[in-house]
Amino acid sequence: MNGEDQLLRISALHTHLPAVASEVEKLLQWDGEGPGEALRRVVDGGEGCGSAEARRRARELLREHAPVRIRESASQRGLHLVFRASPEYPKRLRPLDGAPPVLYVRGRLPGPDLPSIAVVGSRAATQTGRHAAQTLAGSAACRGEVVVSGMAFGVDDAAHRGALAVGGTTVAVLASGADLPSPHSQIHLYRRIVAGGGAVLSQFLPGAPARPYRFPIRNWLIAALSDRVLVVEARDRSGALHTVDHAQSIGIPVLAYPGDGLSQATRGSNRLIQDGAEVVLGPEDLVSEGQFSIPFSGTSIESMPATGTLESGEHQKSAMLAHALADGPLPVDLLAGRLELGISGLRGALSRLERIGLVKVEGGFARWSQARWR
Repeated sequence: MNGEDQLLRISALHTHLPAVASEVEKLLQWDGEGPGEALRRVVDGGEGCGSAEARRRARELLREHAPVRIRESASQRGLHLVFRASPEYPKRLRPLDGAPPVLYVRGRLPGPDLPSIAVVGSRAATQTGRHAAQTLAGSAACRGEVVVSGMAFGVDDAAHRGALAVGGTTVAVLASGADLPSPHSQIHLYRRIVAGGGAVLSQFLPGAPARPYRFPIRNWLIAALSDRVLVVEARDRSGALHTVDHAQSIGIPVLAYPGDGLSQATRGSNRLIQDGAEVVLGPEDLVSEGQFSIPFSGTSIESMPATGTLESGEHQKSAMLAHALADGPLPVDLLAGRLELGISGLRGALSRLERIGLVKVEGGFARWSQARWR
């Protein structure tokens, strides 16, 4: 059995018996064992594995999930396998203890040198929280950052949609198999992420349903795939705070968007700020040294880069319009003044975007349309 097959067996343990998988990983990391020998020592020899019942269950599981079956299942479900030794494996994960032996991916993983930001928060987000997540994720995506989140309702959903609305790249990390949108009602968002050039991935076997114990593991992976973690809205016991704990444990900066100090909906994220998280009041606070700023009202198009992550002038204009219209329709004349495009230039841009369904112009007002994505 080759090394990749042994990693698939460890992946099966990660999915169904994470405590046993953890013991195998310790031998891989601390003793320098190969995956086959580490599996033998834990599953057959009982080293660190606890009871005889745990070893019996592990052996039964490995017989059920033979490597050839895992490969066939992934192929049938449209997933490809990315092993630790693969050039496609995210380089942020390589030096980390506990990095998944295998990633199951649908879509295309971003280039290894692209910056990334995790945007996380409450599933039961307020309208203000959703708007903030969508706007901040969209502005990060416009600068070429990959937006990483968990495809849950609320803040996750808004973050993915914010990146997609401006033509950016976003990655969803699931607590189920990568073939199963979690929750299933997110199937349309799942398809949009893949169609938009992003990826949906998981470290759990194809077909594995979401389980409570898998969410903390998923949250670690969200943090580990990111250069920084932004919490938009979180309660005191929000799962987003687990992502923060993971980020801090591996030295990833944490940022937080402040909310109403009297609201339970933002108590956790506000407490992060009290504890020293960097405050993000708006898109301009996400701009790192050397990055260009997102063009909001009062910023001219001349401040945009001539080359870079935005593919064309039309892409730039669509990003500008998406942000300018985020709060609702605006008169075309007012929009032209805010963006300093000139009325004729703006009308030309609006006409082209209206033809592909991104913008609707009616009665002298322009509004950003999501109809194209429904």
